[in-house]
Amino acid sequence: MNSIEILAGFKNALERGQSLEQAKISFLNAGYSQHAIDEASQLLLQGTTQYIVPASSSQLSSIPQQAQQQIQQPKKSKTGLILLIIALLLILGAVMGFIILFWDEISKIINQT
Repeated sequence: MNSIEILAGFKNALERGQSLEQAKISFLNAGYSQHAIDEASQLLLQGTTQYIVPASSSQLSSIPQQAQQQIQQPKKSKTGLILLIIALLLILGAVMGFIILFWDEISKIINQT
């Protein structure tokens, strides 16, 4: 019975956009046994979801595809990290440009001390 509950939970998690691994961790943290979680995961990946009564039959057929896509596709690019790197490079470029443009004044200030 636990495997069927977990299988329904996997279906729910995948519909909400979570990965299968995230759903597994959630069930493990909730106290379900690793064996039951692995069993439900195998059922999901094999497409054995006939024990769950979905809202529509189209949802039932899409569950294994969603699970496989979550596992096979790498995580989406981290646009926030890329934007941060670009911003830091722009700031570094601006500082370097400032130093190059005002090198004479900077060297005078350094030599006075």
